Amino acid sequence: MRRLGGFILTLNGRQSWVSQTTTAGLDGVPSTQKANAFTGRAGLAYVFDSGIAPYVSYATSFSPQVGVDASGTPFKPTTGEQKEVGIKYQMPQLPVLLTAAVFDIAQDNVLRTDPSNMAFQAATGQVESKGVELEAKRALQQGFDLTAAYTHLNVVITQGNPDTTGNELSGIPRNSFAAFGKYTFQSSVPVEGLGLGLGARYIGTNFGNDQNTFQNAATTLFDAVIDYDLAKLDRRFLGATMRVNATNLFDTRYQTCQSGYCYAGERRQVIGTLSYRW
Repeated sequence: MRRLGGFILTLNGRQSWVSQTTTAGLDGVPSTQKANAFTGRAGLAYVFDSGIAPYVSYATSFSPQVGVDASGTPFKPTTGEQKEVGIKYQMPQLPVLLTAAVFDIAQDNVLRTDPSNMAFQAATGQVESKGVELEAKRALQQGFDLTAAYTHLNVVITQGNPDTTGNELSGIPRNSFAAFGKYTFQSSVPVEGLGLGLGARYIGTNFGNDQNTFQNAATTLFDAVIDYDLAKLDRRFLGATMRVNATNLFDTRYQTCQSGYCYAGERRQVIGTLSYRW
């Protein structure tokens, strides 16, 4: 990262090497595929004295895929490029960060049903994602934090089978919203260091198959967290934290479909962790 006056230039790169050996069937002949790619990201932002920071960025991606096509050949990695334009605003008098972004993502070698053999897939599809993201973060006084985010996303199959090309990619909600608030008790109370958080996720309607003939219903799920800074109990435990996370807190039952296949939504999960940082 390089800063010159109000300009901030960010550059990063990554070189990937992948080797995948796949055997189709018990008596199949192993097939090996090797691939490599250089990916990177370039971003330029300008920070005004008012706290407003517009930016532009360009990035490329490379993601290996596990599996083989009808001929037993391993799938080619998915590649993509992302263009993004956005603006950030850090309010000078309030601990509030506002972010808005518009993006365009194109991906190649996306898996799609092989039109000549419906029991297999082929890494020959193309998908384009265009959308808008809005986010607000506020660190309120007295230990209260609030985050809210909204995403509008339009994912179109630009190269697929004859009955899917030009349609929306299934299983991707057009609109989604999430909000999460957390309060951590401060000093002078018996439960100092205890944090309680509650959030909601709205998952909008989306198509259940790539032919776009039926839709998944919208769903709202709730999540929660309880954590405790053990150093408030004893300074010898400085850096140790206990945490319990719950997703789908009220165990809402719902169904989601993608590519024509339907699954039961993820039920309530409660996970406890004990972590230490030094």
